[in-house]
Amino acid sequence: MSWLHRFWVSSPSIWRQVTLGLLLGGWPLPTWAQQSPYPLETVPQRGFMPNSVHSGGGFDSIDVVNGNLKLAIPLASLPAGRGGMSFDLDLIYNSQIYDIQVGERTAPGGQLVNSQELISGTTGGWTYNFANYKLDLEVRQAPSSGFTCTTTEAARIFRVRVGLPDGSMHTLHLRNYGDELGDGYYGDGFYGIHPAGLRSLCARMSSHYPADLTGRLYYYLNYAQLRSGSATGPC
Repeated sequence: MSWLHRFWVSSPSIWRQVTLGLLLGGWPLPTWAQQSPYPLETVPQRGFMPNSVHSGGGFDSIDVVNGNLKLAIPLASLPAGRGGMSFDLDLIYNSQIYDIQVGERTAPGGQLVNSQELISGTTGGWTYNFANYKLDLEVRQAPSSGFTCTTTEAARIFRVRVGLPDGSMHTLHLRNYGDELGDGYYGDGFYGIHPAGLRSLCARMSSHYPADLTGRLYYYLNYAQLRSGSATGPC
């Protein structure tokens, strides 16, 4: 069975209680005392990411760290209407065309080890800018040997990302369910709560998650501000 499975949630009812607190100022990257046992980033950096360095300008730019080439070709534009709102239609290209899917294979010694497979990227290649607006739910599946529900990653299996017009995918952080739970959170964006408010199987067996959640869930882009208590907006 695949260790990670990514799927798109198309039903609006799944996301009706999710509120995004998009805190765009600064986006400092937090540091963590513990390293995740799953350090692989399954979605490569595309578009413009916080703390990245780009070379170029105009229609094209290159991320000098990972080499991603981004092109933005204007196709059409609507004039500003009431309230100053307008719309630009752009054709976007990101050269990081693959995502990584982590699975399992049997090593020569008979033990199960992680494997990595390239799959079509969620926002790689040519896309329209408006089509890159999306929510991506990533679910970490149990290995074929099963979870024992004794580790942090066994309960924390849900990770949500938001896609922006330039093709970038940004991890969202669930308020009140990060390292404040005291369960050894790795800061990797995996939580024990599904966006619909339901707990994972192992979270149901943990004292850190006494009940499923009802009402709104608040997700933030800037986890550093969320940790410090300086987050503003829908909180």
